[in-house]
Amino acid sequence: MGRWEPNSRGRLQEAALALYAERGFDQTTVAEIAARAGVTERTFYRHFADKREVLFGGSAVLKERILAVSAALRQRGVGEPQATLAADAGMTVLRIALEQWSSGNDDRELVDVTRDTMANLRVVTADR
Repeated sequence: MGRWEPNSRGRLQEAALALYAERGFDQTTVAEIAARAGVTERTFYRHFADKREVLFGGSAVLKERILAVSAALRQRGVGEPQATLAADAGMTVLRIALEQWSSGNDDRELVDVTRDTMANLRVVTADR
């Protein structure tokens, strides 16, 4: 695939996530991500400041969507601060799961790591 093919950013994200899953975040280089995506390292840096941004670069969009969850909870009668706490907890669960999954120390699927992270949150917040 040539470097002028469309959707370089999407291909870079797919390549990075695949390599992180195979090798772990720390063992994956920008050069390897770019090569797998069929682009140059320079193209990588046009889209991302560093390899961590591939995971967290969309966090502003994600936060916006989580805040919409907070608004939906309020519309359904969930009061404050519970609605905001639930939305922020969702962001935190996803961030922690992504960090653990990308570390290379966990070979499970991201969805499984996320479920376990959520279960851990339930344990520490359960009524005792």
